Amino acid sequence: MFVITLVPSSDARGNIGKSLENFRYLGGGDFTGRVFCSTLEGEFVKAFGYTDGRLSGRLLVMKRSELAGHAGEGQYDHYSTIRLAEGMKTRSGTYLFDEGGGAGSGYCPHGYPEGQCPYYGCNDEVVVVACPDCGAINGCFCPRCFYCGQKEKYCSCTRCVRCQRKSWECTCYQYPDPDPNPNPGGGGGGGGVTPGGGSSSSMGTLSKAIFNSASSLSSAQWKKVEDALASMNNDCMGGEMIGALKDKNITIVHDPNIKANGLYNPKTNRMTIKDFKESNVTNKDLEKTLYHELLHSLQTNNEDAKLNLEIEAHVAVYRYALRKGVPLVDDLYKNMPILSDALDVKYNVTDADLYQDAYQMVIDDFKKVDFYKNFKESPSARNMNTNKNLAKDCE
Repeated sequence: MFVITLVPSSDARGNIGKSLENFRYLGGGDFTGRVFCSTLEGEFVKAFGYTDGRLSGRLLVMKRSELAGHAGEGQYDHYSTIRLAEGMKTRSGTYLFDEGGGAGSGYCPHGYPEGQCPYYGCNDEVVVVACPDCGAINGCFCPRCFYCGQKEKYCSCTRCVRCQRKSWECTCYQYPDPDPNPNPGGGGGGGGVTPGGGSSSSMGTLSKAIFNSASSLSSAQWKKVEDALASMNNDCMGGEMIGALKDKNITIVHDPNIKANGLYNPKTNRMTIKDFKESNVTNKDLEKTLYHELLHSLQTNNEDAKLNLEIEAHVAVYRYALRKGVPLVDDLYKNMPILSDALDVKYNVTDADLYQDAYQMVIDDFKKVDFYKNFKESPSARNMNTNKNLAKDCE
């Protein structure tokens, strides 16, 4: 549990009081302003900007004493301040008081003399500073690197000397290479796939490692599958997945009449793909579908947690699409950024409250789709175990 302090913007529209009542931490309503999060003991944690109920971004904040250290530098000349209130938990709820220890008490809620408390933001004004890069003061708009978390301007990720892309986005050495590795299996540690399974002359090396000769695809379709697998193989987690699928002997077929883009049946070890046309090549629809269904083939089937398995696969596809620069326009991905933000790169939960709240929002999104309405969900299966296993050696 934590305390949030809402500060409406001076140019907010509509009924301010109503927008405060309808405010939702993860978005919703029409609140415009700033939200400061602190513990029940009054310790400041983080702050965000909201515009018309939508999260604008994280606020750049510091204590006034820290701001004083930048006097004369110019980059932090534009700022506003707020004194955080003490949060006090009682049986009837959480109440806020204007001053930490009471007017004139001389001590903060933690028992320290005013001005000497080590807790961030206690009895000291929290200063909201305009971002020196994008100039925004109600939520920084600067793009951030998915891998290191820094602003792109300050990203320190290793880059390819040829194309200058980040190492895990580089395609300079993407299979097929003029001198391909005879044991491909993943950009950065995929798992050592060697040819196996099917014997069709139309199947490529990676396709033979995963699919069997009973599969029924045309030569053109096999070429598209192989190209998609090669792209996945150049990604660390994608390569780990391909390595784990060696000798899986999945049967893959084409059926344009299925409702979903792809289906995997764990009972028959059969994958069905709806569309190989890829009318918009930049969307890499086939690649996303294959990534999704191949991940399903590694999950432990559980009919009582079928929705959990879908959410796990969608989170993996969301992150893969970010790494590859592929757009995702499906409404099912609307709240994936929030859910993803509650996990580290290895899919460990870093913010339990945010994770559970965001997970429920994603569940609600899925339940709006007829295809998923009857899928069962189990709170005990919100663990991302398959993703954790595939990402454990990826950075």
